[in-house]
Amino acid sequence: MPHPRPSAEQAVAFGARLRQLRQERHFSLEQVALETDISLQHLSLLERGLSDQAKQTPANPRLGVLLQLAQTLETDIAELITPLSGSLLEQAEQQVEDAEQRTGDGSQPTRRADRG
Repeated sequence: MPHPRPSAEQAVAFGARLRQLRQERHFSLEQVALETDISLQHLSLLERGLSDQAKQTPANPRLGVLLQLAQTLETDIAELITPLSGSLLEQAEQQVEDAEQRTGDGSQPTRRADRG
């Protein structure tokens, strides 16, 4: 099953949330870029919901970058990605449903009991 990737709308929502948190804390782009050890250009792209300006590719930051941003902005990742959490879950659930329809049986995969 393919991994869920953020849509352009989700990337823009993430960027807006990132900008909002940065501005609420009265941090400049330069301060956050320096403290997170990412380039000013990369941070600017993330705030616009992009990973590549020329290709207009939606932002899809790595976990390490999210952790650095959350730490710098004195928050946690959940707060940083709040606008995404519901829609990403819905997208993943839809992919599972699509996969089940392709198999034709619609049955749920069985889970092994935890033997802890």
